[in-house]
This record gives sequence, structure tokens and C-alpha cells, in this order.
Amino acid sequence: MDIVVAEKKAGGEDDTARALKVERGALQQNLDRVSEELKTSLMEAAKEELQQKAAELSAKRSVTSEMIAVSGKEMGKLNEMQSQYKVIKQKEQFLRQQIQAAEIERLRLLAAIEETQQAMAVPKPIAPGI
Repeated sequence: MDIVVAEKKAGGEDDTARALKVERGALQQNLDRVSEELKTSLMEAAKEELQQKAAELSAKRSVTSEMIAVSGKEMGKLNEMQSQYKVIKQKEQFLRQQIQAAEIERLRLLAAIEETQQAMAVPKPIAPGI
């Protein structure tokens, strides 16, 4: 800014104005170069950061994929175990019914035996010698 003001004060094409214009051109070139370097540096830093994040996400995705695969296998085992449990419970229910039926038959047979024993029993005489 000071150079522009000085150029206007110098007013024309004298040596000072020409020197200021040359200096202004050199400063502008320097500013453009530094601006481009900064832009390039910032873009490279951003690119590097994004590449690092992409690598981290890729690693996390791999771990997640492994966890999903392991979970799938575990779910398969769990489903198999549930099926086995259902079969065992059905067998248990069947055996309980068999036990219950056997117990009913046992009680029926005991009652029949007792009835038979009572029928076969000799009545005792009421008085001796009669």
C-alpha cells in the first residue's frame, strides 16, 4: 500500500516512480511465489491427512469385517445349539410322558394285585370251631 501511495505522490515517470514500480513488481512476484508455495504446502498437508484417515478407515473396516465374520460363525454355532436344545427338550417331553404313562400303569397294576390278593384271601372264621 505504501508503494502505491508513494507512486502517486511521485507523480509520473521519474526515477523514483520507476524504482517503486520495479520494487512493487518484485514484491508482487515474491507474494505470488510465497502464496503458491503456501497453497501447495497446505494442499499436500491436507492430502496427507486425508490419506492417513483413509488408511485408518480401511484398517477399521478390515477389523470390522473380521468381527462380522466371527460373529456370523458364532451365530451359526448358536443356531445349531438352539436346534439341538429343541430336539433335547422334545425328547425330554416324550420321556416325561412315557414316565407318566408307566407310573399310571404301575399304579393300575398295584391296584389289580391288591384286588386279586383280597379276592384270594381266605376269610377268617368269626368264632373258633364253627
